[in-house]
Amino acid sequence: MAVHSFEKVQCIPALPSITPPYMQFQVISRDRGDRIYAGQVIEYRLRPLPWFQRRGPYRLWHHQHHFRTTQTGVEMTDIVHYEIPFGFIGGWANALFVQRKLKELFRYRFERVEEIFGACP
Repeated sequence: MAVHSFEKVQCIPALPSITPPYMQFQVISRDRGDRIYAGQVIEYRLRPLPWFQRRGPYRLWHHQHHFRTTQTGVEMTDIVHYEIPFGFIGGWANALFVQRKLKELFRYRFERVEEIFGACP
């Protein structure tokens, strides 16, 4: 089974919802506190599928956020590694629509972040 990955980098000129509305993103972690920290595990639900960071429709889902201060704002890098179940059928599903839908999701978020905060020069 192949593990797929992609990376998306965006500069945010400042540090809401940046998930497409149809996904009905909802954080359900009980003890998440007031701050985000390195290594934090976030539990959430997406519609129409139930999806938690540790279980869901993927055999593997590992999504990292990296932030770096720049002279013009904050650079945010998403690194996603994922594996689809069902052997070669999962590979076809990835090629036919899964990869495209994931990239659409991150493109939407990229556009929303620019809409909210603007673009870095």
